[in-house]
Amino acid sequence: MICDAMGSWWPWIYFVSLILLGSFFVMNLVLGVLSGPFQLVEKIALAPIASAITPIPTHFHFGTGNFQMTFAFSYLYSEFSKEKEKIDRKELFQKQRQEKREQQDYQGYKEWIEFAVLGEEIRKSVPPEDDGEFFLTR
Repeated sequence: MICDAMGSWWPWIYFVSLILLGSFFVMNLVLGVLSGPFQLVEKIALAPIASAITPIPTHFHFGTGNFQMTFAFSYLYSEFSKEKEKIDRKELFQKQRQEKREQQDYQGYKEWIEFAVLGEEIRKSVPPEDDGEFFLTR
């Protein structure tokens, strides 16, 4: 009776509602399961940042008084300048570390070329009648 020759709208209602409600249920389930570990990671990752930021004191109000507004803005400016100093120090450290790494790479490359030149000089100094293989060892 549901699927007669003329067709019926009951299967459409049944399957479309099943697909829509099922997809919402599955998406909720998947997103809920996947977002759980990220919330834990976010708490762990942001804990040092949250402890480093000092909140604005509650007794300072943004009133109409010029002094209160100036003090609040100077407080915010000092907080932002502290963060900017941290960022500047971090960038300077990364730049110095990169320069040190490049210097070490350059030294290694220079030693490698000097070793190859020394090996070439030693190879040229071996008499031509010697048929033995000659290997350089450090």
